[in-house]
This record gives sequence, C-alpha cells and structure tokens, in this order.
Amino acid sequence: MLKNFLNETANLGTTTKPGKAAKATYQGQTVTDMRNDLVSRAQSTIDALNIYEGGALRAEMARSVRNGITVKIGYGKRNVGFFDGKGDGRVSLIPDRYFGRDEAFIAAAYLQKIVNLVNTGEFDELLSKALGDMTARFSSVQPSNVLQFAAE
Repeated sequence: MLKNFLNETANLGTTTKPGKAAKATYQGQTVTDMRNDLVSRAQSTIDALNIYEGGALRAEMARSVRNGITVKIGYGKRNVGFFDGKGDGRVSLIPDRYFGRDEAFIAAAYLQKIVNLVNTGEFDELLSKALGDMTARFSSVQPSNVLQFAAE
C-alpha cells in the first residue's frame, strides 16, 4: 500500500534537514539607492493605478479608502513618510493626497510628476536627511553589539 506512495514521491524533496543559510553581508544604503527605490516603487504604483477599475487597491504607494484613493510618498518597503521634528511635534513634509475613485489617472499623473522630480534630484535633500536619521537611530540602538564585534 505505501510502496506505491514511496515510489511516486521518491524524487520529491529530501529527507535530510537543510543546513544553516549563509549570512548576508550588510550593504550600506546610499541616497542613490533610496532614489532608485523610490522611483521603482512609484512606477509600480503608476502601473497599478493605470489598470485600476474600482474596488480594492493595494499598491506600494497607494491604497483605496472610502470613495477614493490615497497616495503616500515615502521610502522603503514600509513606505515611511518624510517628517520634520520628533514625537508629537513631528509634521509630515509631504502630506498624503486623496483622489476620487474615478480619478486614478490623476493619481498616476501625480506620481509621474514625483518620479520626474526625484530623477532631477529634487528629493535628494529629503533622502539624505532620512538616511542620516536612520543611521543615527541604528548607531544609538546597538552600540554595544557594534563595539563587541569590532573588538573581536
């Protein structure tokens, strides 16, 4: 009874456990990397908006809200916005934009303007500030680990 099963599945998978994965080396991020990421995520959102015909929308920089679409300009996988200040006093430098459900083409045009401005270097100051903030946050969070590994 199991003989047929074992013969049929003999070439599928393996019975040995996989070993440890190789550790990825850290690569520092640059403003150019952040600019390219921002452009590629905006372009994929433009593509999603161009085929949007109503209903639910989940794109990298846009999502559907009640009776409309909201577009948020941010960086990274989590689309973190650009802010000035800290804590309760922080202010969004680029506020979210809202478009009607039937205005997806206008939202795409808005994002295309953003792509053009990013390519001309208009966002470089914001990106370098965000990169500096991330670097400062990382170095203040884990200084003991960095010093420990550096001493070894």
